[in-house]
Order: sequence, then structure tokens, then C-alpha cells
Amino acid sequence: PPSPPPMSQPPPIDLAAILASTSHLLDTHRALSLSFLAAHLTSLPAALARLADPALRPFPDPVALRTHLSEEEPAGKRPHAALVELAGEVPARAAAAGAFAREVGRFASLRVPACETGNNFGVEVQEMVRKAASESAARMEGVVEKARVFYKERGELQAKMGRWGTGEEETVVEEKNGTTETVKKQKMVVKSLEVNEDLKRCLIEFDIEWYIKFSGLLDSIALELCVLADLVTKNFTKLMDPRNHTDGSSHPTHMY
Repeated sequence: PPSPPPMSQPPPIDLAAILASTSHLLDTHRALSLSFLAAHLTSLPAALARLADPALRPFPDPVALRTHLSEEEPAGKRPHAALVELAGEVPARAAAAGAFAREVGRFASLRVPACETGNNFGVEVQEMVRKAASESAARMEGVVEKARVFYKERGELQAKMGRWGTGEEETVVEEKNGTTETVKKQKMVVKSLEVNEDLKRCLIEFDIEWYIKFSGLLDSIALELCVLADLVTKNFTKLMDPRNHTDGSSHPTHMY
């Protein structure tokens, strides 16, 4: 039988060049991560000042809010302006805090060194910061959804305060060309809002409850930002160089 044709040899792989290119790409991302982190830290004072702005919480005492809402008639046509502003501010601030948390995690992840025996305390610090940043980002993702939950539940509660009227048939006898015809016409009934006092009170308490929730979430977001910034500033040296390779014997940012 004829011998099979010789197999073509695959082109040689320059693994060293590939690794060098990858290392250069990772160095670029490390530099970008440091730049983004610095931008977040620079904007931190303004973000904390906005979260503590008294204008966002004009009713520090819920009793004052309850009195104001009780004077509105009919209850619940629209949430109070302060509540609407909170419902818009909280998700936006939570999203920004989540972005900061993810950047902290990326900053720590891109500086994990190669595996070595011993001298891993700095690596453990990196892992701690990465875990804390990941948990913080997850919490902020949950806060972002709060406004949607508020409007959905409020809309469902408000829908119970109105009702559609039932249709009514009207019989009309018409005479045409000496004959009579019976014509049935449907009378449309307009939707009317009948305010039940208990539901009215329930909606007021609902708005007060969410006003308090949103106010507390502003404080929670501020705490998340402070904790993340504190972790980075106190452990920055370990995050940058977990094994303290100041003699240049081993590059501190080589991934394992």
C-alpha cells in the first residue's frame, strides 16, 4: 500500500514572546487600575459631602413627614418630592460606590505575586481586601434595586385605592321607516378614585417607611465608601508590594 503523506509540522510557537506581550498588557492594566483608584479616592470627599447633605433629608424627624403627608388630599397621587429625590439619589450613589468597590478589588487582584513558600502575610492582606471589596460591591448592587422595589410596591398599593365602575347597558328604541328597532348601547363608566381611609393611612405609613429606609441607605453607602478607602489607605504598601521586594530580587506584580 502507498505510504501516507508526511504530516505538516505546526509553526513554532514563540512562548517567550507571548508571555512578554501578556506581561506588558497586564502592566498596562495595573497602571490603569491605579489611575482609576486614584480618581475614586480624589472624588471621595465630594461624594461623602453629598451623602451627608441635609437637603436630601429635609425631615430628620419622621413625625414631621407624617404631619406633612397627612395634609395632602387625596393621599398618594405622587410621592412627596423629598421621597422622589431620595429614590433617585440612593441608586445613583450606590452604583458609584459599587464601581469603587470593584475597582478596589481589581487593584488588589492585579498585584497578587507569584506563589512562594512563606512570607505570605502581604498576600493574605490582598485576599482580605479583595474579599471585602467583592462583598461591598454585592451589597451595593442590592441597594441599586431599592428604587424599583419602592415604586412597584407603591403602585400596587395605590391601585387598591381606586376601582373601575361596572359597565351599564342602555336600551334605546328607535323608529325608522315606520318600524321600530331596539338598539343596545354601552355606557362607559370612568375610573374613579375612592379613597379608603385605612388604605390612605397605609400609603402614608408606606411612604414614611421608605423615607426612613432611603435615609438609612445613604448612611450605609457612606460607610461602605469610608471602609473601602480605609482598607486601601492603611494597606496600600502591602497591596502594591505584598512581599516587600525592595531589593528587586523578584517582581512583586507577577501573577501566580
